[in-house]
Amino acid sequence: MDQLNCTSANFTNSSSSGPAASGSWVSQTVVPTVMLSVCFLVGIPGNVAVLILKPNWQQLSTLTQSLIVNLALSDLLCLVTLPVWIYTLLYSWTLGLVTCKMMSFLVHCSLNSSLLTVTALSVQRYMQVLHKQRSLQFKKRLLVLMWCMSMVLSIPALVIRQIDNDQKCFPCYTSTAQQVAVLMSESFLDSSFAIMTTLK
Repeated sequence: MDQLNCTSANFTNSSSSGPAASGSWVSQTVVPTVMLSVCFLVGIPGNVAVLILKPNWQQLSTLTQSLIVNLALSDLLCLVTLPVWIYTLLYSWTLGLVTCKMMSFLVHCSLNSSLLTVTALSVQRYMQVLHKQRSLQFKKRLLVLMWCMSMVLSIPALVIRQIDNDQKCFPCYTSTAQQVAVLMSESFLDSSFAIMTTLK
């Protein structure tokens, strides 16, 4: 199998009509749209509330405060793009290939940053409980390192995102080897970061 179609091909290329096609449209368009809308409506005020209200702020270390702020900002960065993806699900992508790639890069970058921040919070909590002095070694370059790593992990989005025949912005792999390589690299690098952070 040398060539793979864009992942959206299975969503929109069905020419059949009737209950099967209607059910397919509901499961592949309506359900994701509703879920993304709920995420947007709950996530935006929730993360803004964390940034403004700062619950239990005085009880947290400086590093924990920085990581929580970074997590909220990463989530907001991803959430603000949801209206564009919702529109695309319902209609089509009208913003061009460059915007498709850049928006995908932004989403991947913010998601990777969120994942790495949660990992760092977990490790930092572990260090505070068992190795209080060692926890101080995290502080200086951790956020910069996480964002740099997030950007590196998001580079494949710039390569694989394309506008397909149905005018949707979806990942398009040229081969199964490319698909496996992208997925494996993301998994490996995320795991490596967690291990390196633990060993610091």
